[in-house]
Amino acid sequence: MGYRGQVMGFLVFALAGAGCASASDPATNGRGGTSGAGGAVSAGTAGSLSNSGGSGGANSDPGGASGLTSAGASGALTEQCPELLEARRRSGTVLELPIQPTLQGKPLRFGESNQLSDGSSLTPLDIRFYVSDVALLRASADPLPVDLVTANGRVEPYGVHLYSADAAESNTLRVLAPPGAYIGIQFLIGLPLPCNQRSPDASKAPLSPTSQMTWPHTGFLFLRYQGRTTPASTAANGGAGGAEPTGSMSGFPPVIHMGGSLTQELAPRVRVNGSFSVPASGSYSTGMHFVLDDVFKGALTDVDLTGFDGPPGPGEEVVLGERLRRNISGLQLFSLDP
Repeated sequence: MGYRGQVMGFLVFALAGAGCASASDPATNGRGGTSGAGGAVSAGTAGSLSNSGGSGGANSDPGGASGLTSAGASGALTEQCPELLEARRRSGTVLELPIQPTLQGKPLRFGESNQLSDGSSLTPLDIRFYVSDVALLRASADPLPVDLVTANGRVEPYGVHLYSADAAESNTLRVLAPPGAYIGIQFLIGLPLPCNQRSPDASKAPLSPTSQMTWPHTGFLFLRYQGRTTPASTAANGGAGGAEPTGSMSGFPPVIHMGGSLTQELAPRVRVNGSFSVPASGSYSTGMHFVLDDVFKGALTDVDLTGFDGPPGPGEEVVLGERLRRNISGLQLFSLDP
């Protein structure tokens, strides 16, 4: 057996035991054999990984393990990240969180030119990211895991939501919540390891190739951004004077790709503070801002990239994405409406 086969054999063995939870685990109780998607990543595990950076880096593929998603490990991965999940609870209130990208304190209009404070303009061309492993935060209790649900109340496939700025139906995050008072919400930006290891070609949306988030080096991208900036003089003339440049004019990078790893839990966890009360029936909505200022800040702030290899010949967008991933614990990527 060659080295690649040994790696895959080890992963099949490890994944058969990974993600197993005790019957007392409130995050996985009542979910049959499908606990991997909802409870495989504990709050402590994800938090420590997002701060440490881990060995191998966010976009690494140690040992050439990218082939595992189409080989013998696929059966184990399917069991740990199934498409159909048993709901954690049968009743509750749908908490709706419409997501609005913002920049410099203003709503960002997708696909349009947005005027910036220095006179330049930014046109966002692609903004998408995965959300998974959601929990509501309580003042005097542990985080409460909740199911991501669709507009018709069904649990989202694989327990994952894909936000894409150009797809209106994806722009609202929904969870089924017990009534009560909460002080915030937390979730992973990205995918739990078993879902990240799935084969896109053997998966349905949002883990299929139509997501435009597939990347063989890491399984899937966790976050993807692309934008076009125009200098102040050109923006003042309505974009006249030739094609708009693709580089950064206001300190904003044109492309950011944040990924994970096929062998490590590297999806960072974010906490969104804000008090709200969920009623006993109906639905409840509160807006959630996706703060591009902090995305750019995280991508452009130097950080120790020890252990980061990335795919062969990683581009600048990959390095920016890994900086963002390692800096996320000190950022406020999301905020709730007051």
